[in-house]
Amino acid sequence: RTYSDNELKKLINVSFLIKHGYKISKIAKLTDIETNNIIKKIEESNDLNTVNQIWVDNIIKACIDFDEITFEVIFSHCVLKIGFEETLTKVIYPTLQRVGIMWGIDEISPAQEHFLSNLIRKKILVAIDGMLPEINQNSSTYLLFLPQWEQHDLGILYSYYLLRKNNYKVIYLGINT
Repeated sequence: RTYSDNELKKLINVSFLIKHGYKISKIAKLTDIETNNIIKKIEESNDLNTVNQIWVDNIIKACIDFDEITFEVIFSHCVLKIGFEETLTKVIYPTLQRVGIMWGIDEISPAQEHFLSNLIRKKILVAIDGMLPEINQNSSTYLLFLPQWEQHDLGILYSYYLLRKNNYKVIYLGINT
């Protein structure tokens, strides 16, 4: 079956509510506004796993809509609430896992996946760029690169960030080396 972007976003909301104990018969009667209000109330519960799931769902919806502003708002909110590294590991990584599955079963397009990946890539690069190198001269040097034909560098960019944060010297050669 093929879903429109709006149907897919509704399906994400329905799935979320079912995971939180709502019956499909009740969900089917809800308007979009009522659904969003219930999700907001669940978010206010301060259960971090629930909140992280809401952030993941909302980032995916922003990805579907090519909505950079919503992504920026969610990402900034996450960083303020749980920090940059926790945002990447507890929100962005699960988001990328779900987007990968959705891409694999043709629920989102490669363009939507690339849009999201590039937004995340920019965030990691800005974080790296914002660090002043305080390299311990006695520490090891790390060489990071991706082999020829490999284009997805989010993993090694995050490694670069972590190494620089811990004052290691890093030589980053990039993709397709």
